[in-house]
Amino acid sequence: MKSSTGAQASTRAAHESRLYHQLQLAAHLSRKYADREVLAATGLTVAQIAVLNAITASGDTTQRDVAAQLGVNESAVTAMIRRLVESGHVARADRDGRTRRLTLTGLGTTAVRASSRAFRPVNQTLAGDLAADEIGELARQLTAIVERLS
Repeated sequence: MKSSTGAQASTRAAHESRLYHQLQLAAHLSRKYADREVLAATGLTVAQIAVLNAITASGDTTQRDVAAQLGVNESAVTAMIRRLVESGHVARADRDGRTRRLTLTGLGTTAVRASSRAFRPVNQTLAGDLAADEIGELARQLTAIVERLS
């Protein structure tokens, strides 16, 4: 546990370093870079690939499950899933009369595989000159931020 003096020093250092601004800028630029790479490789955005990955992880799933897995409102994925169905990446089937189940098509599976290859240079760029232990520490710190904000 930090002392009140230590907490004040941390708060001051975070403010002087413009920590929030730097984190926001890094997130924005990395998202744009990843979108360019993934879009070039798959024709889909990172957000669309995230939906495909959620379906892959769950297998035969619902739109509600996908939204929960991604931590977004169901309405946020409705239009995206509709577009992915229309583009042939996702198939929808009624299972019990009320629930529509989602599965990847062959095209969707191909896009997920291509996106995995497209993320390699993105991750390499993000890692830069960091050593493996520094990458691990950065990942731990980012995870801690996510947990504090969740």
